[in-house]
This record gives sequence, C-alpha cells and structure tokens, in this order.
Amino acid sequence: MSTAYQRVLDALHEHGSTVKANNGTRATAQCPAHEDRNPSLAVTGIEGQVLVHDHGGCHIEDVLAAVNLTMADLFDEPKGATYVYGDGRKVHRSPDKRFCQSGNTKGSELYRLPVVVKAVAEGQTVVAVEGEKDCHALESLGVVATCSPMGAGKWHKVDSTPLHNGNVVVIADRDGPGEKHAAAVVESLAGKAKSVRVVQAKVGKDAADHVAAGYGLADFEPFELGTFQRSWQPVDLSDVLDGTYQAPEPTVGRRSDGHGLFYPGKCHVIVSETEGGKTWLVLSAAIDEMRAGNHVVYIDFEDDEGGVVGRLLTLGVDRETIREYFHYLRPSDQLGTGVHRDDLHRVLSEHTPTLAILDGITEAMTMHGLNPLDNADAAKFGRMLPRYITEYGAASVSCDHVTKDRDGRGRYALGAVHKLNGLDGAQYTLENRTPFGIGLTGRSTIKLAKDRPGQLRKNGLPSSAGMVWYGDLMLASPGEGLFVAEHTKVSIEPPHERAEDFRPTVLMGRIAGALTEHGPLAQRRVIAAVSGKTDAIRAALDCLILDGYVSEKTPHELLKPYLPAGDSA
Repeated sequence: MSTAYQRVLDALHEHGSTVKANNGTRATAQCPAHEDRNPSLAVTGIEGQVLVHDHGGCHIEDVLAAVNLTMADLFDEPKGATYVYGDGRKVHRSPDKRFCQSGNTKGSELYRLPVVVKAVAEGQTVVAVEGEKDCHALESLGVVATCSPMGAGKWHKVDSTPLHNGNVVVIADRDGPGEKHAAAVVESLAGKAKSVRVVQAKVGKDAADHVAAGYGLADFEPFELGTFQRSWQPVDLSDVLDGTYQAPEPTVGRRSDGHGLFYPGKCHVIVSETEGGKTWLVLSAAIDEMRAGNHVVYIDFEDDEGGVVGRLLTLGVDRETIREYFHYLRPSDQLGTGVHRDDLHRVLSEHTPTLAILDGITEAMTMHGLNPLDNADAAKFGRMLPRYITEYGAASVSCDHVTKDRDGRGRYALGAVHKLNGLDGAQYTLENRTPFGIGLTGRSTIKLAKDRPGQLRKNGLPSSAGMVWYGDLMLASPGEGLFVAEHTKVSIEPPHERAEDFRPTVLMGRIAGALTEHGPLAQRRVIAAVSGKTDAIRAALDCLILDGYVSEKTPHELLKPYLPAGDSA
C-alpha cells in the first residue's frame, strides 16, 4: 500500500501539476486549486501521514478537492493515525479530528520516552509540543520531541521527570489554551531542567503547520509567556491597593444612550417567558457589535439559520456584514474534546468575537446529558461552554426561560439556582408589556437581576423585587403580512423618570375608564375603545402599567382606580 505522501504526489502528477521532489519526504508543486506557475504547494511526509501547505493561501480542503482527494487521503491508513505509548496507551486520531484512547489510558508516560531519555543523557535539545502529530512533524526534521496524551491541558497527568536536567524548548500553540499548556510545561520544569525556552510557529497555529510550510527548528520565533495565575496561589493585590485597578466595564452591546449591556470576558444570562424578546435583545447587541467591526458567534440549540439570520435581515443588516461578521452554529452533537471542540476553538481563535450568544440552555444541557434542575450539572455546563468561550475574551450571553414558580420568577431561570449564583457577569429579566408582532410596537421591560461587577446598576432605576429597571426593549414593525426590513426597528431605550407635567393624563383616564367599563382588554381593544392617536394611547397605557394601575400582561386589567394629579376622591 502506498504512503499518503506518495498518494498526494501521484494525484498532483495526474492533475498536471509540476512536482519537484527534494528527497523521499519533501516536495514542492504547483497548487491545483489556483492558477499559478510558481510551486507554492509544500508537501511533507511524516510518520503515518502527509502535511500539505499552500503558500498561496488555498485551504487544504480546496487543494485536495482539486485532485479528487479527501482528508482521509492524508493518512497512510484511511481510518487515521494511531499513536502508541511505551506504557501501553494508544491514542487514535481520525481524519475528521476525532480522538479516542485505548489500552492503558491511566498511564503517565511521555510520548517517545526512550528517545527522550537518550537525548537528555546526551545533552541534546528536546522539544515539548501539544500533540503527537507535532512530534512526528518535528521528527521529520531530525528533532527529538515529546508530548502528553490528548492535547492541551493534560500535562499535569504525565511524569515529566525524564526532562529534568535536560535542555527543553517548549512550543506554544497560537491560542489561549496553547499558551496555558506551555505555561504548565514551563512551570513543571522550573529549577529542574538545565534550560527552558518558549517559541511559537512562524506560520500557522502549531509545530505541524510550521513544518508543513517548510520551516525548520531555527525558524521558530521566540515567545514570551504571559503570567498565568494558578488558582490556589495568593492573588496579587498591588493594583487594588495602589489605586490602579480598573473595574470591568460593560462595553458589549448598547442602549440608545450609549451605555453598554455586557462585560467582555464574562458570563451573562437573559431570561424571560416565551416571546418575551430574548432573541431580539441579543440580536440588537449583535448588530451593535457588527457595525463596530466586531465578530459575533451565535450558537443555536432551538431555532435554525433561517429564523435567526432572517431576523437580522428584517432589521436592515446588509448581507455582506452578516457574511463577514456573523458566525452561526447549530450543534446537534455533544461538544466533547475532539473534533467538535476543535471546530469551536477554530471559530473563536480565528475571529476573536466580542459577543457569543447561546440560545436555548435547557436544550443544550439536555443534549449533553445534563439535568437543568441540578446545580452540579449547571456548574459543569457553565465550565464546559459559557466559561470556555470567555477565555477567548468574548462576552458570553445565554438565553434561558424563567422559572414556572411565580414566587421566584423575575430573578431565576428555569431549573437550578446555580444558573444565577454562578454568574460573573450580569443577568437580565425581560417582562413583556405589549406583544411583538406584525403591525405592532412591542415592548418588554429589561430588569437587572444580578450585576456581579456592579457597573450596570448605576445606569438604571429602582424596580420591584430588589431588581433594577435597566431599560425597555422596543420592536416597531408597522409592516403588513411580513416584517419589512426598512420599517422594522429594534432599540433598547434607557429608563426614564416621567415628570407629571408631561404625562398623557387625559388618555390615561380614558384607558382606565374603558377598563372599568369593559373589564380586561387586549391592547388592540384598548386602542379601539379610546379615542386618540394610536402611539399616544400606547404611551399612556405604558404609563399606567409602569405606575402599577394596569397589569403588564394582556389582556390588561385595571389593578386600582386611576386618579390624575389634582383630582380628589
């Protein structure tokens, strides 16, 4: 059976590309995915597979498709690569980047341990990388390399003592988890290895990308790791004590007056009953971010792309803006640690979104076999997805439903109370006052149920149940039959004190009289029963609702007699 390296070269020859093989494992060729006489394609054979890189910028999938190959053709074995550890562990990697283990999965041995021990004894440099593929790529250069099994974050599970007294180069992958992994390697060898230095790939994310592009060991670029605070170390209080500490500011999403909604790098929740406006609120924030040139990720467990993107188009967002800045995911499989985690990482690391929306938390938890009513499962899900997203600097915003218990409604989402208690950002509750729909101007009150950093409350007004009235979500859709983009508008208005002199007291009295005479009425019935302009009647009804005279829910009910200022009983 031919190797993957030979398979790729044969396909390039058959396509008509000029191929120049430098030796038994390296070649250059014309890229079949674009018209170019220059040999921009680099092909490198490593143990078990082949690396392909186009200096012209073509994606590997496009290169393979041009010569009728697939990702499976990059492996000697169509099922992928199997990496065998000396202690009996076997790590399997499929062409679609799924990982699994077999054999001694509890072992603690470094990959390629015998070669590592020999290199340290002879004073050779040993390179520590994130995965076995990186090791094989470096071995094609004659370099001794090692790693821990199953990628980033697992270094603490291996015995690193064979590297003591060695000269070690650590390659940090070009992302947050990669830097943290490199920091863990450095920490484990501090004061124990003869020397430790950190580098990054000249091209691409990792060592395999670097080698695939044709670069050698000397071409890796020096990299200075940030200082990663271990969770059980005392926190440095200097910036707080010397007055230089900067409190987090809510800069993601906007009210109409410019005040923000969400904190970068923190977790948030929006709760409401069905049709309370959660999706419209997060899309309003998404539009703010995209118009500022920032990327948005939308992870949808309830709707589909037609419903969500359709709303953006309805709100007048142009297609090119959506295509460039809006990244929609519709998962149907558990996230796990393999290919799906890789896919999410790629989106977050390539686009560095400022806002990541998770729509349908109950459905998301159920998909992952977690119980929305269980606090431990709520905490587990929080670490698995919302908090993972915040590591990339995005504000994570989860859309959830309110609890069925009316006594707890307003502050708590459906299920475990840890959904609120575990937040490090803010939670908003939406209470619909007038319904959203075609030909209507819908309104929902935005109440702040929790504000961990404390920078939002000052921009709101006191409300019921200890919450803060932070604003009103307004969606105006005067179109007929369908939402009309040029007419449908969404806005988040700030709360405002209403001076009595400017209140529509006459219309408020007429509405109160209509409700007294006819009993509870839907908004359209109120408008029909009261003479006056429609918008003015709606504004008067809002005043009665906010002042506690009329119920928020439809049909609207008169809760207590309304007496305009100056009237006597």
